[in-house]
Amino acid sequence: MQRGWWGGETMRPPSGVALSLAVLLFAQAGQAQTAAKEAAPPPADLPPGVSAALWKLSVPASLAPTPERVLLGEKLL
Repeated sequence: MQRGWWGGETMRPPSGVALSLAVLLFAQAGQAQTAAKEAAPPPADLPPGVSAALWKLSVPASLAPTPERVLLGEKLL
C-alpha cells in the first residue's frame, strides 16, 4: 500500500486482471439484457403458479421447451 499526503495508507490502482474482469462482467450484463428482450412467448397452458411475466423473463426464445427437450429432461431427471 502507498502512503497518502495525510500519512495514512491509500489503495493501489486496480490491476489489469481486475479491470479485465470488470469489463467482462459489464459485457455479460449487456448481453443478458438483450437476451431478455428475445423471450419465448408463454404457452397457453402455463403450469399453476407460473405467471406469463415470469415466463417471459426466464425462458429465452432459443431455449423454448419442445417435446424433445421435455423428454430429454424427463430421462435425465
